Amino acid sequence: MGRKRITVSDAVKLGYSFNNSLSRVYLRAPYHSNESDVSVVSGVTMNMITSTSMYRQRWLLLLIDTTVSCPVDGISFTNTTLTWTVPRVIPTLVVQESTFLSKSIVMGVDDQVIVNPEEMNYLLEYNETHIRITIPTGAEGGKLESSISGGVYGVTYCIDLFLEHTWTDADWQTTKYTVIKSITTPFMPQMPTVINNTVPEERLFNVALGHFLPDVSLVAITVGNVPFSLREAQHHSFKIYETPFSNGTKAFILEVSFDDPYVLREVGYSRSLQQQSGGGGAIPLQSMI
Repeated sequence: MGRKRITVSDAVKLGYSFNNSLSRVYLRAPYHSNESDVSVVSGVTMNMITSTSMYRQRWLLLLIDTTVSCPVDGISFTNTTLTWTVPRVIPTLVVQESTFLSKSIVMGVDDQVIVNPEEMNYLLEYNETHIRITIPTGAEGGKLESSISGGVYGVTYCIDLFLEHTWTDADWQTTKYTVIKSITTPFMPQMPTVINNTVPEERLFNVALGHFLPDVSLVAITVGNVPFSLREAQHHSFKIYETPFSNGTKAFILEVSFDDPYVLREVGYSRSLQQQSGGGGAIPLQSMI
């Protein structure tokens, strides 16, 4: 690889993989290996490796040059989208750029080609220098996952994209360039909302906490400064259940009787001073639970 000669068995120990069929030769290489090079093509960092494979059969020695070039970065995010940018022309794969002719550019998700990306609100666009894929955060094909950062609940969105670019040139005739990219957004805080649905006349606390993704489970609650596991809470007759929403999220509902011994009772005083002629005043009392 490069100017370093190495046997196949030693290359495998370094993480490389070689294989061949009747019509193809395969080379797989890890990112950032000692034999790889890094360059910037049209603003995108590329990790590249070039090898010459030697096949010997009797008096015949066959040399096959192989080049692998993959984008390392080119990912950007906004509050609502993620964008993956790849160079349209990669110099190490196109020797005579003047003969370069792009034949087709397609995108996909999870190894499945998306024939009409716009139907899924995906955007595939390209010009003379770049190919760009833009995905709305939370779009179909990806997955939202719950996460915790610094004690704050939030979500990340991940999606497995691939790009397939086919072109022709004078040196290599037809080249099919396929790149697979797993992308995860930065942590996005999603502060849960507490909704108090209590009706005092029913003497029953009813509190909703949400919205959460389906991967969140309730494992414990605290009532009156006393922690309860979910099983203990249900055994104590606290009513706990989930309510789903149309967007795929859910909330947890907790119902506790006013008369439960673990409910803290407080009496609050509210003072209002009413100035009247003669200096009279009134102090009403209000009981609060």
